[in-house]
Amino acid sequence: MEARRTNGWTPLVHAAYGGHLNFARFLLEEGADVHVLTGQSSNCLHIAAAAGHAAVARLFIDHGLDPNSLNVNKATSMQVACNAGHLDVVKLLVEKGADIEAYHGDGRPALMEATGSGYPKIIQFLIESRAD
Repeated sequence: MEARRTNGWTPLVHAAYGGHLNFARFLLEEGADVHVLTGQSSNCLHIAAAAGHAAVARLFIDHGLDPNSLNVNKATSMQVACNAGHLDVVKLLVEKGADIEAYHGDGRPALMEATGSGYPKIIQFLIESRAD
């Protein structure tokens, strides 16, 4: 269940990346560690957010992952989702209490991530959600 590849990925991390909701749910029911970190110190929520899998991200939050946890680059899942252009994940994270004003390790909040990456729908949503 917790076997790792050389990059530190477990089956649960692969499920997060691939958006395999039912497989992720099964692994969690069988005892997979939701708090597992990859070799780059990303958790399953960071991976699901980067890949744009909102339903899988919701599962991980519902199983205890903190939407404000930081990866090795000092980025939250919100910043990862903004940088990758995944509006549905951004909306989920706001719904689940993610800090939209948290600063990335390089000093940029989520709004700057979305602006720098060119995602106007995310920019509009964050402004409407009162992001600085």
